[in-house]
Amino acid sequence: MEQMSKKARLIEKERMQKAKAFEHAAELPQAIKTYGSVLGKNPVHIQAASRLLVLLRKTKDAHAEVKLLKTLITNRKAHLETIQKNWVDAHKQLARDSAPLAKILGLLSSKELPISQDETLEKWKARLTSLEKRIAIKKAKDVKKRK
Repeated sequence: MEQMSKKARLIEKERMQKAKAFEHAAELPQAIKTYGSVLGKNPVHIQAASRLLVLLRKTKDAHAEVKLLKTLITNRKAHLETIQKNWVDAHKQLARDSAPLAKILGLLSSKELPISQDETLEKWKARLTSLEKRIAIKKAKDVKKRK
């Protein structure tokens, strides 16, 4: 992800403050829209993503939450991969020297990048799995009721 300009950071900060104000005023649709606009400009903004997920949970919009989680997971994976590639590019000799040991220890992915555990990513994956199961169960119950 490229660096944001000072102006872009200020705009992002103002949007976050506006979203929080909407949230505290219980104006959830406006808060959802505003957090979404922050993510539209910065798809890896953890705080905006977290708040948006909470609000979607509060509004019981499981389908929107699933859609958002899938997008967040994809963006987060791409962001982490970019960070890793940038590190490898900046530390070529160190990466080259440590690669054989990392491979033996199973610490490199098929893309020759370090395998890492990202707590946020793992939480989002677990939530997505949980939601998808819940939606499937509800769908099965609805089909059963119709019969």
